[in-house]
Amino acid sequence: MQSHLPLRLWRLSGGRLLAFPKGSLVRGALQQPCSSKALIRLFHAKVPALGAPHAVLREDDVIDAVNSFGSVSYTVGKTERSTEREPKAAEGTFASVPALSAPTLKALHSDFKYTSMSPVQKAVLSLLPTEKDLLVRAKTGTGKTLAFLIAALESAIARRQGRRFNEKSITVLVLSPTRELALQITDEAKRLLGPHRYRVATAVGGPGRNRFISLIKSRQRTDVLIATPGRLLDMLENVPEFQSKCEGLETLIFDEADQLLEMGFRDSISAIVEKLPSQRQTFMFSATLSSGIQAIAKKTLQPGYDYIDTVPANETPTHLKVRQTYAILPYSQQLSVLYDIIQQHRQSNPAAKIIVFFPTTKVVSYLAGVFNDIPGMDVMEIHSKLTQVHRTRVAQRFRRAHSAVLFTSDVSARGVDYPGVTLVVQMGMPTSSDQYIHRVGRTGRAGASGEGIIILSPYEKRFLDSLKDVPIKQDMRYGPQAPAARNEEVKQLLEDAMRHAPKEAAMECYSAYIGFHKQNGALLGISKETMIKGANDFATGIAPSTMRPALRPVLSSLARRTSTNNIVGGLSASFALQRSQGLSTATRPLLQASAAATAPSAPSSPQTRVLFPGATDSHYTEQLQFVRDYPSLPTYRVLDLEGNVLNPSEDPQLSKEECLKMYTSMLTLNSMDLILYEAQRQGRISFYMTSYGEEATHMGSAAALTLDDIVYGQYREAGVLLYRGFTIEQFMNQCYSNELDLGKGRQMPVHYGSKALNFQTISSPLGTQLPQAAGSAYALKRTGKDACVICFFGEGAASEGDFHAALNIAATTESPVLFFCRNNGYAISTPAKEQYRGDGIASRGHGYGMDTVRVDGNDALAVYNVVKEARRRAITEERPILIEALTYRVGHHSTSDDSSAYRSKTEVSDWMKQDSPIVRFRKYIENKGWWNEEQEQSFRKTIRSKILKEFAAAEKVKKPSLEHLFTDVYAGEQPWNLKEQEQELHRLIEKFPAHYDTNGHAK
Repeated sequence: MQSHLPLRLWRLSGGRLLAFPKGSLVRGALQQPCSSKALIRLFHAKVPALGAPHAVLREDDVIDAVNSFGSVSYTVGKTERSTEREPKAAEGTFASVPALSAPTLKALHSDFKYTSMSPVQKAVLSLLPTEKDLLVRAKTGTGKTLAFLIAALESAIARRQGRRFNEKSITVLVLSPTRELALQITDEAKRLLGPHRYRVATAVGGPGRNRFISLIKSRQRTDVLIATPGRLLDMLENVPEFQSKCEGLETLIFDEADQLLEMGFRDSISAIVEKLPSQRQTFMFSATLSSGIQAIAKKTLQPGYDYIDTVPANETPTHLKVRQTYAILPYSQQLSVLYDIIQQHRQSNPAAKIIVFFPTTKVVSYLAGVFNDIPGMDVMEIHSKLTQVHRTRVAQRFRRAHSAVLFTSDVSARGVDYPGVTLVVQMGMPTSSDQYIHRVGRTGRAGASGEGIIILSPYEKRFLDSLKDVPIKQDMRYGPQAPAARNEEVKQLLEDAMRHAPKEAAMECYSAYIGFHKQNGALLGISKETMIKGANDFATGIAPSTMRPALRPVLSSLARRTSTNNIVGGLSASFALQRSQGLSTATRPLLQASAAATAPSAPSSPQTRVLFPGATDSHYTEQLQFVRDYPSLPTYRVLDLEGNVLNPSEDPQLSKEECLKMYTSMLTLNSMDLILYEAQRQGRISFYMTSYGEEATHMGSAAALTLDDIVYGQYREAGVLLYRGFTIEQFMNQCYSNELDLGKGRQMPVHYGSKALNFQTISSPLGTQLPQAAGSAYALKRTGKDACVICFFGEGAASEGDFHAALNIAATTESPVLFFCRNNGYAISTPAKEQYRGDGIASRGHGYGMDTVRVDGNDALAVYNVVKEARRRAITEERPILIEALTYRVGHHSTSDDSSAYRSKTEVSDWMKQDSPIVRFRKYIENKGWWNEEQEQSFRKTIRSKILKEFAAAEKVKKPSLEHLFTDVYAGEQPWNLKEQEQELHRLIEKFPAHYDTNGHAK
């Protein structure tokens, strides 16, 4: 048999030729012009070292390759040479770049699903491999992240000529201006480097400092590091082990260099550069080339660097192409209008993605809660007070969403790519005209259309003077007399929602408003008195009507007393406290905080936040409330009951081969269940459990995993094991507990296990696998392997103490484990309604601080998407995930159970008729033209025959030798008590052969 391997050849500067047999580098210092014979001699000298001693290359092949810069095929082994050639890749595709290695192409094609390059990618990758520094001008959202990651990776690979990166050093360092952008780059880097088996780490501000230091000190390899300037400088100055890791740095990358300077990191950059090796390669990517960027480039880049500009000289800036309007509205009308804007935009655009910017974190948090309390609203929120893990989680959710609304502060204004944003709303003035432009720039990206609207109060309308160069017009739809402003239904919705919101949160918004306008009021040129009047109007606009009567006289007093007592608000803190004694408990804290906020030196009051060490995120309240009602978690699905995709963007676009493997595995499991269940009823095996009705949970999850992932099953995951490669023969041998059984008869039927397939042996006691999975995941995390643990269990096991122990351990150790609950409605004979109160099993995840998702367990594609994304999060973010798959157990619990005693046969048959997971997925593949009735009948007949054949063969195999009762328990010599037991067994067999018949056992 012939094995054809590509030999890629191309010229470099100086006339050198490079060749890549088997993806490995062969370098020859051949000067141009070189003879074909010289190249052949070099090739034949190099190839044996690469494990291809019989490679044959002819002179005309070399001539063709040099002339066309294409690919030739040669034969490995003792077979004749083939003249077959690879088809030439289309211009502009990643495959057309000869310098890209096979693992990189695999990541681009299989994971990213990319074939064609963007302009910046084409310009940068055409230079590879390169030792020169690069200065690249490219806009955000044009694919530059992959451009610099691939360039750094492939240049380092070429530099090593096939050797692995130094595991003791950081090879590539990327400097990012914001945490959000750093984590976005990290995500892409992990996907790109996955096939290379290199590790990516992140060093950003926030609470993860000690964890990062532990990673560095653990001596785990860190090949690529993505960092923000503050944290990177901190590590370089204070952690000697990190300094040592950077000594072998080969490539330094500045991403969004213009933003690094705008955000005040010039001094930090200088300090960082001085502490890194001078002999390195440096890439600088920036959307603009200001004088500051040019100065940094001159200081940082080596002379003779390559300059690439992918921004057309006459191209209109993004913010000038976006339709922009403004509305001047009193605060009392702004929230009603915001609601109306969101609803109208959603109705006119089914794929609406809306970002709403607010000036302060407090306002984002408060109004996100208010709007989420309105029926039909689902608002995400991002701001600086959330943990980085939470922010990342929300950003990823918004990025993936088909239609969504995000309330945010300015943490989302720069350096973060949210594809498909259709509308940007700015509530209140930003800090500058530049910030206004950065916010608007979140929409209208990559050639798409977009819209921006800013809502200003009458006190802020002078901000428009700073936008003279921006094509912005007044939006007449939302003037003071517009119907939306008078919509009583909307006002009532907001009123009800604000009444449920914590009054302390409204108080903090008022304090934040004063602080923001005190700091940025110079843009408006208004007096302190006017600012306080605006703040008071703002307070009444965001407070419920029940709070306003008591609030108005106090706020009026604030306005009258401005300029006294040398305080911005004109009211001393002590006076505010005295006046507040006559107010209601709901109004008093609002005034107390406002007085504190107006005082120049008084810090914001910490009394609203609970500071006890056991509180994670709690605020004080004066209202006695027992919380009972929470919104029920939604159930995610991709396919309807007819196999139609509900949202095309959620279709994972699996290949025909993958889909058919999932479907035929379902049919195989179903047929195997039928045969083995009947075998138990005939007394041929001792026990069995079917998976009728739950096949989609098996195949959807198994298809999303890799063989490196560790599986802990309960006893209804045979399909997962089947999909991973457990053979029908192995299933039969296990159920018969014969000599060929991997467990040598130690386990009862359906308690499978396979070390080769990373499937841990099943144990009968309910829930024991849960804490085992948590511990296994923690160990896996410490190895640094790019894999996770998945643990299957039923909803009945969630009532066990092991469930709590496992989830608590996994959450506190931040271990990469997926807890997959099959909620099939019955814990043996106990229906779900008698097992628990509350919102199922998934709702418990919040109590453990876990990412949680509920999925339609009869939808194989939905299960696949959930497990695929959960796996990615668990590995990249090092966190556990709780998945609840809602399904229905069609069969009896086991052969020891008769479910007709506790549910009607009509109930079961109705479920099979209305929603069979096999039928639903069959309709999906039939809709694609991949399956038909003839194939169905043929496969069912074939697989049944195969199962029966293996069943008959397993039945004839003898039982394991009795000696296996005493082996594989202790690693060394058997202890004395086991020796005595074995001797006693042999004595009894000899004494009572009729009672201990060993004829059916192997000798």
